[in-house]
Amino acid sequence: ILSEISSKPVFGSSTFYWGDPLKSIEIEKNIILIDYWSGRPQGRWAATYKFRYQDKSWYLIGKSRSNWSNDICDGGEMASSEEKEEDLITGVTYYKTTSRDCKSSEKRTKIIPKQLLELQDFDVKRDLKNWVYNQ
Repeated sequence: ILSEISSKPVFGSSTFYWGDPLKSIEIEKNIILIDYWSGRPQGRWAATYKFRYQDKSWYLIGKSRSNWSNDICDGGEMASSEEKEEDLITGVTYYKTTSRDCKSSEKRTKIIPKQLLELQDFDVKRDLKNWVYNQ
């Protein structure tokens, strides 16, 4: 059953170093997961967006984004890495960073959740470019 059509969360683009970053689209526990992966010779990035059908529309309920360099610490962790996972329903955000000198830190914050964004209003190009180019 087709409930919504939008081309904004999926795009073909050569503006990224390795072309179109779309990796996969999956449905897991009634949630659509849209995964992206790309990078530059200096490092890589990945993003997952989660949409759930509720109140007769699809809503963005979560974002997971990470970036990392090609350097590896002794324990196998990527040096100079950052992970950010946002639960847009609860307002909880989890951050994990590893510095160039391989020191890790983790932080969890909570904000008052904002109104969820509908699939038709979500612009993945803008969100990815803000994330990738503001690092």
